[in-house]
Amino acid sequence: MRQALRPEILKRLPYGLPPEERFWMKVQLGATDECWLWISPQVSFDGYGMFTISHHNDVYVHRYAYELLVEPIPAGLTIDHLCRKILCVNPAHMEPVTNSENLRRMWQWRKAQNPPIGILP
Repeated sequence: MRQALRPEILKRLPYGLPPEERFWMKVQLGATDECWLWISPQVSFDGYGMFTISHHNDVYVHRYAYELLVEPIPAGLTIDHLCRKILCVNPAHMEPVTNSENLRRMWQWRKAQNPPIGILP
């Protein structure tokens, strides 16, 4: 049988707080030019941060932060992490782009990180 939480512990838990307040409790903020990292263990199968706005309403944290601080993401566009850190929620490090542009940039970055073996600069 599960034991009930003591009242003094319940007061410290984020139950009843607005989603925006709960969201920022799970972000390690830095300077405006630094990455703001999602530090909650709640992540998707592919490593992107996830946030529960309400019961059965989970969203990607980078999209939530961008829409919260900048503007709604236009239909048909996705968010490109310019810093290449998928747990970063700093909107200054994000840009709405098409999915094909996002993939092109990702492959370009990966190729730069891992040049083919035997190729000298």
